[in-house]
Amino acid sequence: MKKVYDKIIEIRGNLLTVVATGVKIGELAQVRRRSGETMFASVLSFDGEKVTLQAFAPPRGVSTGDHVCFLGRQIQ
Repeated sequence: MKKVYDKIIEIRGNLLTVVATGVKIGELAQVRRRSGETMFASVLSFDGEKVTLQAFAPPRGVSTGDHVCFLGRQIQ
């Protein structure tokens, strides 16, 4: 089951911090911008509900209200 969150709390370089639960290190995430464009990221670390993602592309245009969908699998 995919988990979708819309609480991006920080964007720093290629790192995004999201409030989320039940994710695993290395899990693939899809970030959907308000414009409809998507980009992928991977769970780098987490501390409680604060999850740090490493974006695979520059996160230009990503804002704190955009949706993050955790795909429940790693990169293949």
